[in-house]
Amino acid sequence: MAARFIARNTAPAPEMGARALTWGAGEKVLLVLAAAGWLASRGQGEPLRRAGNHALLVTVAASLLPMV
Repeated sequence: MAARFIARNTAPAPEMGARALTWGAGEKVLLVLAAAGWLASRGQGEPLRRAGNHALLVTVAASLLPMV
């Protein structure tokens, strides 16, 4: 019943947006983005390198936490 209501009242554009958000929240995507940010921060000043370290560490920890 609820599935039919949702199917009747949903447009393709919001569905595509929700699909992109769901895909973007995947841990592998976040890990790749964090690793890219970490690499980009290597040639920068100390505050940016520390932020890159923090972002990568938090992302890895959050990815591993559900496995523990």
